[in-house]
Amino acid sequence: FGSRRPIPRPGAATVAAMRVPFAASAFLPLLPLLWPSAAALEIGREARVSRAISNSRSYSADNAAAAKRVAELESAAAAQVLRNRLASARSHLKDMELRIEEYTNDVELGVRQKPIWTASTGQELRQRLARPAKKVQLALVSIRQDLTGEQGAAVFQHTSKGASVTQHALRAGEASLRAADEVVGSVNSIDAGGALRHLADIRSAIAAFDEALADVAPLRS
Repeated sequence: FGSRRPIPRPGAATVAAMRVPFAASAFLPLLPLLWPSAAALEIGREARVSRAISNSRSYSADNAAAAKRVAELESAAAAQVLRNRLASARSHLKDMELRIEEYTNDVELGVRQKPIWTASTGQELRQRLARPAKKVQLALVSIRQDLTGEQGAAVFQHTSKGASVTQHALRAGEASLRAADEVVGSVNSIDAGGALRHLADIRSAIAAFDEALADVAPLRS
C-alpha cells in the first residue's frame, strides 16, 4: 500500500470562522425582540407627543388659573378703594350734618320756636362747612373716576346691585353740597323751616352712602 497523506487539521482561524456563523445564527430568532418594530417606534412617538400635549395643556390651564386669580385680586382691591372713598365721603357728609345741627337743634327739638340767629350766623356757618364740603367734593370726583372704564366694570363684580346704588349716592352727594349752601341761605334769612328741609337732603345723602357701602363687598384677607 502506498503511504497515506495525513488529513490536515483545521487551524484555529478556520475553527473561529466556522463558529461565527453558527453563533450569529443562534441569535437570529431573538432579533425581533432586540430590535423594535416600526409599529413600536410609532407608538412610542405618539406617546411622547401625547405627553407633551398634556403637559402643554396643564401649563396653559395653570397660567389661565393664575391670570384669573390676579384679575380677581385686582378687582377686589379696586372695590376696596371705592369703599374707602365712599366711607370718606360719608364721613364728611356726617361732619356737615353735625355742624349744621349745632344751629338747628333748638328748633328741631322744640326747645325754641324761633332760632336765635343774627346777620353773622350764616357767614359763621358757611366758614365751618367749607372744609368738610370741600372734602366731600374731592371724594365725589374720585368716586366718579373709579366708576369709569374697565376699572368700574371690575369694581361692580363685587357689588350685588351694580352701578345704580353708587351712582345714586353720587347724585345725592352732589345734591348735598347744594343743600349746604341752601342751609346757609336759610340761616341768613332766619328761615328755620327752610334750613331743616335742606338739612334733610344732607341726611338723605348720608343714607344713600350707607346703602352704597353695604352693596360693595369688603376686601377679604
